[in-house]
Amino acid sequence: LRDLFRIAIQERIESSQLGIIIATQDALDIEGLVDRIVILNRGVVIEDSPYEKIRSRCVKVYSEKEIKGHPVIFSRKWEGMREQYIYPYQKSEKEPLEVEYLRLPEILRAFIGGEYDQN
Repeated sequence: LRDLFRIAIQERIESSQLGIIIATQDALDIEGLVDRIVILNRGVVIEDSPYEKIRSRCVKVYSEKEIKGHPVIFSRKWEGMREQYIYPYQKSEKEPLEVEYLRLPEILRAFIGGEYDQN
C-alpha cells in the first residue's frame, strides 16, 4: 500500500507540475520524490536547498581525532573512532579527507542528532 501511495504521488506531481510539502520521519519513502529540502530547528529554517546540493555537501568522516576547519554538525564516538558529519563540506587540497557521501535518512539524522553549528 505504501508503494502504491508513493507511486500515485509521483505520477500526480509529474503530470500536473505540482509542488507539495511532505512532512515525514521516514526519509526512505520520499528520497526519490523530493527536489528541495527544508530543515527546521526549533521552528527556525536552518537549511533550504535543492536535495542534490545538500547531498553533495553533507559527508561522514571516520577519524581518531576531531576534525578541525570543517563545520561538524554531529559527532559521536564509534568503535574507538569519531564518526563526524560535516556540512557544508568543501574539498581541501591542504587537508584531504576520506569522506562518505550520505543519503537522505543519514543527512536528516545528522541534522536532528546534533546542533547545527556553522563554525
